[in-house]
Amino acid sequence: MKNEIYQKLPVYHPPDRVWHNIHQKLDAEEKSRNSLSYIWGVAASVLLILFIAVSMTSNIKNVSKEVQITYSEEHIDTLLTHIPATNESDEFQEIENLCKAQPIKCDDEYAQSLIQQIRDLENASIELSQQASSEQNIPDLSIEKHKNYIQKEKYKRIKKLRRYLDE
Repeated sequence: MKNEIYQKLPVYHPPDRVWHNIHQKLDAEEKSRNSLSYIWGVAASVLLILFIAVSMTSNIKNVSKEVQITYSEEHIDTLLTHIPATNESDEFQEIENLCKAQPIKCDDEYAQSLIQQIRDLENASIELSQQASSEQNIPDLSIEKHKNYIQKEKYKRIKKLRRYLDE
């Protein structure tokens, strides 16, 4: 039925110039698509070249950074360094002799506090030595570090007491 209707319709043939215009427009669209593709291709190529150039220059900069000479300052653990070469026990004995000669100043609360701190530090040092000799699982470095710390603190208090008594 549809075929019969189509067959009854009149046949129309447009003039050649219409077909010519249609072909021109189709060709123009194809050319614009090709030129657009060409522009995108050129843009992508330029971006790729820029990316390669930038990465190469940054690699050159990184290489120059790697060649720099560096140094480091050595950190010395002051707890492992030895305290001044004075004999604290002799100095403390001398202070006790001064206290016997000048009992008024040594009976002062500040002086008594320093003397007690020095004795406590001496007892701590002795206790640490005894504990280290009885237990073998404590690392020697740790023991030395603690002993040096105790000795330094004891020496500081002896100096304070000496200055106080000499005033």
